[in-house]
Amino acid sequence: MWTNAVLLALIVSADRFTFLWLVEDTIGSPTWASGLIVFSLGAPVCLLVLTAGALADRHDRGRMLMLTQAAGTLVVLLGAVLVWIDVITLASAVLLAVAFGTVVAFAMPVRSSLVPALVGTERVMHAVVLMTVGANVAMIVGPLLVGGGLMGGSAFTLLPRIARDEFGRNAAEAARLFALMGLGMVTTSLLLMRYRSRIRRRGLVFMCSMVFGTTVQILQGFAPSFVTLELLLLSWGLTGGLYLNLNQALIQELTPRDRMGRVVALSTMVSAGLLPLGGLTAALVASAVGGTQASLSMFGLLGLTCVLLSLWRARGLRALA
Repeated sequence: MWTNAVLLALIVSADRFTFLWLVEDTIGSPTWASGLIVFSLGAPVCLLVLTAGALADRHDRGRMLMLTQAAGTLVVLLGAVLVWIDVITLASAVLLAVAFGTVVAFAMPVRSSLVPALVGTERVMHAVVLMTVGANVAMIVGPLLVGGGLMGGSAFTLLPRIARDEFGRNAAEAARLFALMGLGMVTTSLLLMRYRSRIRRRGLVFMCSMVFGTTVQILQGFAPSFVTLELLLLSWGLTGGLYLNLNQALIQELTPRDRMGRVVALSTMVSAGLLPLGGLTAALVASAVGGTQASLSMFGLLGLTCVLLSLWRARGLRALA
């Protein structure tokens, strides 16, 4: 299970950046095309993940997991063939992104709902951290193998362009920036594995990590140099590791086993399914205002506002042990 999660994360982290760099650099599409690719990757998650969660609660999860992996392999191989024979276009890239996003939509709730069934509720936190460490290591290696890598939403769309256009970096140099983010997540995950029993009021810690993360995104838009941006991505990764682990652990510890697939699917729809809307909107805003860094800070400010509102209203979550 762990090996499967690591290999999938390796492919996803490489494939996401490959799609973006393909339309921007190889095909030479405008900024809005990057948003369209992000939308195509994430829209199936938003549309299908709840159905996938319901299926995971009613069918053999192990068999569903194997079927999604086989389908994902076929999509990646088809994309490789189109690139090798030099017939790839923006339209075909969008179709491949939709197909890949569909596979991810059915794979995510299945994998997450299997974890508590395999290890028991008392070991969920430890298992979640192990899975996150593996996925974060893959997120470092995958981008380095293809020359770049990144996570979702507005940052997923805008950061590659900032690295290239604002600081004159190529794909290989951008990979170092994104690998630092993954390194930060791995570091936090390992610390959580060592000191998880000492964390009190995990709901409050979870929400505070989101406050810090959105603040860091605002600062990314004002980075005066590429080195500064690297440091901000490292700190973003440190916060992200805390957020991702606590988010998954709280969900899997509090959810009844027979509803795990549907609850995980709902969480996936919120966290990953809304990514395409953010990515597409970010690309359109950046094209309209003519400032990629300014757009990134604007989305960070919007995120910070939403998080502060949630922190003020969610008394039950703040009180969780």
